[in-house]
Amino acid sequence: MSLSPHYQRILEQLDKLPNSATVPLPVAALHEGVSVKTIKRNYPLLNLTEHRQGVSLAYLRRRKEQAA
Repeated sequence: MSLSPHYQRILEQLDKLPNSATVPLPVAALHEGVSVKTIKRNYPLLNLTEHRQGVSLAYLRRRKEQAA
C-alpha cells in the first residue's frame, strides 16, 4: 500500500501521539496490517471531517495490548 507523504509522517509519529488522537483510515489499516475495507467493516469509526473517517489511536493501542 502506498501512503501519501502526509500519512507517512503520521505513521512515523504514532508513538508520540496522544491516545486522544484519531488517525485516518489508511494509517490505521497499515498499522493493523489489514485493508482499509476491513477497518471500515470491523473497527469503530470516527468522523475527521464531513467526508473523512478515522480510528481512535487509543482503540488501536488497546487492541495491540490485548493481542500481546
